[in-house]
Amino acid sequence: IHLSLQDALNDYGVTEQILPTWFPSGFILEDLYVSPPSTADDKVTFGAFYINGEQSIILTYIYHPSDINESWSYEKDSAEVKEYVVSGQKYYLYQNLDQNCAAWQNENVECSISGDLTLDELKKMIDSITEE
Repeated sequence: IHLSLQDALNDYGVTEQILPTWFPSGFILEDLYVSPPSTADDKVTFGAFYINGEQSIILTYIYHPSDINESWSYEKDSAEVKEYVVSGQKYYLYQNLDQNCAAWQNENVECSISGDLTLDELKKMIDSITEE
C-alpha cells in the first residue's frame, strides 16, 4: 500500500521530477491507484484523485520502463492547444469537458493534470513541479 503518489513512483524507480508541490487550497487526496504492468505491456499507470467538495483534480502518470515508442493522445474539446514552457519542459494546455488540462512527457513518463482548475491555477501547479 502506498501512502503517497511519490511513494508509488519511488517503488517503481521513477525518479523524474513530475509531481506538483502546489495545489489550490482545500484539495485533499481522496484516492491513489497503481496499475502494475501486464504481460502484454510493461507500462505502469499511477493516478491520484484529489477533491474539494464537488471539485476534483486528477493526476495521471504512465511510466514506460522501456522507451516510449508509441504516440499518445488525450481527449479535448475544440479550443486550441497552447504550449507552456517551464525550465525547458514543454507542457500542452487544453480543455476537455469544461476542465483545464495539461499533458507532457518527461523521459519515459507520460504525465497529465486535469480538473476543476482555472488556467492560472493549472500553470501554478505546473510551475511548482520544478521549483526547489
